[in-house]
Amino acid sequence: MRASSSAITGPQYIRDRPHSARRKAGTGGPSVLRAGGWGLPASPPGFPTLAGGAAGGAGPELKSNDSAVPGPGPELIGPPVGSFYAWWRGDPLVPLPPLPGLTIEVASDPAALVGPEGPGPAEVEARFAAGHRAYLARLDGEPAAYGWVATIQAEVGELGLSFKLPPANRYLWDFYTRPPWRGLGIYPRLLQAILGREADAERFWVGHDTPNIPSRRGILKAGFQEVGRVYRTAGGGLVLVGVGSIERATAAARLLGIRLLTDPAGA
Repeated sequence: MRASSSAITGPQYIRDRPHSARRKAGTGGPSVLRAGGWGLPASPPGFPTLAGGAAGGAGPELKSNDSAVPGPGPELIGPPVGSFYAWWRGDPLVPLPPLPGLTIEVASDPAALVGPEGPGPAEVEARFAAGHRAYLARLDGEPAAYGWVATIQAEVGELGLSFKLPPANRYLWDFYTRPPWRGLGIYPRLLQAILGREADAERFWVGHDTPNIPSRRGILKAGFQEVGRVYRTAGGGLVLVGVGSIERATAAARLLGIRLLTDPAGA
């Protein structure tokens, strides 16, 4: 489904639902992302999820005043901690020039995904068992980069968020390009390959922490649109400050299970 033409304008506070995410020890400080995608492991089957996470699925077109109440939102603390992006089936997708020697495959061999910088064999097997798929990029036959796709349930460990994925939604996470192959543009090509391979999916989501500028560049180059920025609040919660389409920002906030704040002063 394509986004509506509604854009976020003027101070509004979307009263979606109270923030009820569980916090993990150590998640209050800077996150530790690598190549792209909020990168801590997704939760295993049975992990508690935020109420209403399935509301982010495909549904009726949202109007700009749905659930919106004029007025100030909660007090925001500091700069944004991360950005969230979407690509929906039917969005423009500009093909990137071919990179000689690059091949991308669905990874089935855990040995190609483990290493000093990545998950161990047991963690890789646990991810497969939880319904995650891995994509592996090779350059001249050598494993150069990988990324994971959550299909059922996901977790943004850096923010203490866990959420279920509605049907036809995918959450992209834990992308890593090995040092010898950085700077070649593998990351955006890997993202685009996933968009093409996951043909039964309609909505794709990906995020990164604020300092990770290379990840932002790669995500935008692949064709994703920024839909919001995550802030901490004085009350200890999280809000998503919408960017661009209010429909997509609303869907993103519902997916993550946090409140949506549109165009707050100073954000």
